[in-house]
Amino acid sequence: MKTLIISSMYPYPKDNGKSIIISSILEYLISQNGKEKVNYVFINKDTDLNKLENTNGMKIFAFQNPKLMIQLINLIKYTVIKRTKSIQESVLYSVDLKRKISQIINDGKYDLIIYDTIRMAQYFENDNNLTSKEIVYMDDLFSERYSKMLEVMKNNKNIELNPLGNFSKFLPKFSQSIISFKFINYLLLSYEKKLIKKRENEIVNKFDLNLLISKKEVNILTKRTNSKNIKSINPVLKDQCTYSRNSFDNKRFLFLGSLNIPHNESSIINFIEINRNFLENHKDIHIDIVGRNASEKLEEIVKKFSNITIHGYVEDLNYMMETSTAMIVPLIFGSGVKLKTLEAFSKGLPVISTDFGIEGINVKHNNECIVENDIKNFPLRMMEISEKNTNQRISKRCYDFFVENYSKESVYNQYKNLF
Repeated sequence: MKTLIISSMYPYPKDNGKSIIISSILEYLISQNGKEKVNYVFINKDTDLNKLENTNGMKIFAFQNPKLMIQLINLIKYTVIKRTKSIQESVLYSVDLKRKISQIINDGKYDLIIYDTIRMAQYFENDNNLTSKEIVYMDDLFSERYSKMLEVMKNNKNIELNPLGNFSKFLPKFSQSIISFKFINYLLLSYEKKLIKKRENEIVNKFDLNLLISKKEVNILTKRTNSKNIKSINPVLKDQCTYSRNSFDNKRFLFLGSLNIPHNESSIINFIEINRNFLENHKDIHIDIVGRNASEKLEEIVKKFSNITIHGYVEDLNYMMETSTAMIVPLIFGSGVKLKTLEAFSKGLPVISTDFGIEGINVKHNNECIVENDIKNFPLRMMEISEKNTNQRISKRCYDFFVENYSKESVYNQYKNLF
């Protein structure tokens, strides 16, 4: 089976949730069909193929983002006047790019085409001439994510959010400054939420299959559209599962996640500020923050604590997960399955999380994890999980849950049915 994947990113290194999913799909297809049968197209600012990791001998096509003038014209034409495209679609759309990618498809004669989110699916949603099977990896339901962000902004005036999060890197620099204003931020997010919800509902009926990480969101979109071609997809986080925890009570806690994604940075800042007294008075508690792109605000806050460390991106998390007492996931909003939670489970690392951190994962409080929705009670849960017997019990249960549901063998069986 010859496959083409079309994305707005190259999936290596695996340093965020989407790159893990896309690389999982990519590696599965190569394992089944061979590297010569899998081609990859991506649109990005950096298109230097010599810098790419793990090319696996694939044929790769790289294209630059649309020029600023094209982005502005698209935003005015499609997002403001016609309201047929969301902001994130408009800034990645180009007639010239469509022509170039269409030529690749025509020349390649592909059996399967996988579009990475609506941003890429928009290019071929009305093309009825393709004979390939077409699948859209939708990631999360952005409309659900934005609804929760709006609720947080309304109820928590002190929390600052970037409405487009990691996607803002695709926007012109001047617009990145404009959306930093709270009022504009809120209006923009409200407008984008309506547009992206409309687009989510439209897209599903134009392709053969639509994939979401969260089973909960599968049910939401199925109910909204009455479509039967929406399914969930799991990531491959580990080639082999090995249980190697050797620390259960050292009171070292891990926070993991890209810090330019709104729910990560705002949540860890909120956690620190709410529990400031606890952290100042318990120097035996240490927090390790792992993730790219920490803001100046977060760095300034952390400087005030001797027991909080920002590590940036860490390529090999094995040591930190083996030696931490637990992972904290104090998310105050979010949507879809949080891969950081599954990453912890894969190492038998207990998790203390709000409901947002375990969404779409079928676990129970005090069985495979600790669920706590009141952030000011996190210190209490952290002390509880530092008790050795409690830690060992939950550690073993979360690891067993991962092996049963997210091992490579289990996920590849799922992929066989999907692809």
